[in-house]
Amino acid sequence: KNINHRDKCNQLFTFYPTTSHFHTQNIKKYDYKAFESIVAVNFNQFRAYKMQTGSTICGSMPIALLLKTLPRTTSGQLIAYDTSGHMTNNFTYSVSYASLIFTLTKDK
Repeated sequence: KNINHRDKCNQLFTFYPTTSHFHTQNIKKYDYKAFESIVAVNFNQFRAYKMQTGSTICGSMPIALLLKTLPRTTSGQLIAYDTSGHMTNNFTYSVSYASLIFTLTKDK
């Protein structure tokens, strides 16, 4: 089971113990799948991803609320991503960190 943590900046990150099915090489794949629905501002896709994978994402409820309340003309972008495993070269326990930005686009 994944374990969530929250940092002082409220960045999105998820903890993956190596005993789970999230092996080191798959962490980025799973993380980016979650980011895909978030930057698309797609609440239903985000919720479906969480239900299908059982992924525990820190702040998932505020993220879901954000996705439900952002204007339809909003777009998201991933601006930074890393894992503690990559930073320390120790994947015994790895926490993923991401920073995302949302901007309003012109009305279509």
